[in-house]
Amino acid sequence: LKELHNAKGAAFRKAKKAANLGSESHEWVETYIKNKLAGQDRMNGLVKPKKPEVLSAVKAFLEWEKANHIVWLGSEIRAWSPNLLTAGTIDFLCEYNGKFVVGDFKTSNQFSEDVLLQTAAYQSYLEEGGIKPQGRMAVRIPKDGKEFEVWNISSDYKFDLETFKHERELHRWNVNVENNLKDEKGKLNK
Repeated sequence: LKELHNAKGAAFRKAKKAANLGSESHEWVETYIKNKLAGQDRMNGLVKPKKPEVLSAVKAFLEWEKANHIVWLGSEIRAWSPNLLTAGTIDFLCEYNGKFVVGDFKTSNQFSEDVLLQTAAYQSYLEEGGIKPQGRMAVRIPKDGKEFEVWNISSDYKFDLETFKHERELHRWNVNVENNLKDEKGKLNK
């Protein structure tokens, strides 16, 4: 019975550990960028991660940064749109090989197409404020110590933004149905 109980929770514990490693990697990178933006003298106090998986992710990130001449311009920027009535936190703004990009860090096992809509929304927030990114990017920091990935997003920005707007409207419609057209048992009121 004990073995069955342990097996039952194994997947949950593994997922939770992976999520924690991803969060630790993301937090380290965020702190690194913020320290770098604040001045090189603050880099000396940044502690290297102790967990091998996080250290591996950090090393991959630093190698990517060095190989691509990254100039960090911002980190964890809260942005919003009065037109869309949405908001988000932009993980980073940087100059990437001479091009001004808006980007998002991911610590999942793979990229999701949702990042196309997310970064389009972020770009629109900046454009509403008069800032014009030249591109969008997603950076996957591995939480398992495996391959580091960069996605220079080349999909049509305007199409992605329109899709984001429609998805937002669909979400509002679903919330309206749930809150106003269904009874407490989840059945539609007729």
